[in-house]
Amino acid sequence: MAEEYSFKRLRKGVVAFVLVLAVFVLYRILFFKTEPPVAAPELELSELDTKLCLLVSSSYPINVDSVFVLGENMSKVYAYSSWDGLFKRTDTIFHIWYNGSQEVKRTVCEIEGLSCHSKLSADSLQAGLWSVDTKQKGILLNSTQFKLR
Repeated sequence: MAEEYSFKRLRKGVVAFVLVLAVFVLYRILFFKTEPPVAAPELELSELDTKLCLLVSSSYPINVDSVFVLGENMSKVYAYSSWDGLFKRTDTIFHIWYNGSQEVKRTVCEIEGLSCHSKLSADSLQAGLWSVDTKQKGILLNSTQFKLR
């Protein structure tokens, strides 16, 4: 009798398990949802290009490079960002200048057509590895590195 009793409990357990599994599978089929797509930032990284230069003239960068030599004839370094016509500028664009990991200056990017630029004067410049982050609404659009010797 003990064997008969354990088989009855075993069969009831299997039936209960199959019933729970069937309900789960049915629920997944009827209420299957995927995650909603994540909203992309307003501007993809590939659409924005930031260059470092020594002069901006007629909305175009001059003396573009990634290594600059500090000297008497160097008074400023410019960050020049440009984008294609699909970019919708709805808010202020900032250039954030870093020397190593230390933030040196946060400047508003001066808009001219499909580009903008900002500058860092010679009194703020020191030899080392630098970077400029381009941000809008707190979203990092681009980061460019350069070196001052």
